[in-house]
Amino acid sequence: MTGGRAGFLWYNLGVIERRKVGQSDIFRRVVIIAARVLLGLALGLVLSMIALGVSWGLFIFSGASAKSTLLIMSMAGAGIGAGVGAYLAWLKVDRPPWAAIAFAVLLAVAGGVLGGLAGYQYGANREIECCAEPRTAPFTYTAFGAALAANAVMYLVEAGGVAVRMIRASRRRAIAG
Repeated sequence: MTGGRAGFLWYNLGVIERRKVGQSDIFRRVVIIAARVLLGLALGLVLSMIALGVSWGLFIFSGASAKSTLLIMSMAGAGIGAGVGAYLAWLKVDRPPWAAIAFAVLLAVAGGVLGGLAGYQYGANREIECCAEPRTAPFTYTAFGAALAANAVMYLVEAGGVAVRMIRASRRRAIAG
């Protein structure tokens, strides 16, 4: 059988339509989502590391000396970098309203900061203090946690947007006929 299920609702470039869905359509969607996830992780990690370097430089050159200040600046920097990187990977080019863009970026940055906190807490307790020097610094785990969390938040935002568009389209069809 070459065709797909008849009458399946399929999200295609911002428009919900009724059509047959074949295996190639499903494969294409899975590949696009996988590519966005990988690109989001890569951009989030790179921008998170850059932001960690900037926050460390700001800490050094500002004259601050408290460890808590360094931790807050690092988590905020990693979260901002990872949030922006994840948003760029999940960017829609169909010109969404500025409020939606700002909301998505704020959600991604908030997820990145919380992920940075979780990554730092995991990395700080990763190795036994008495026996070994850590091979990977806790700030590396901060960047990884921020990138993972920001990308997960952007995936959920995208999935929520698809669900809302599908609900609206089904309501319009129910009203129309």
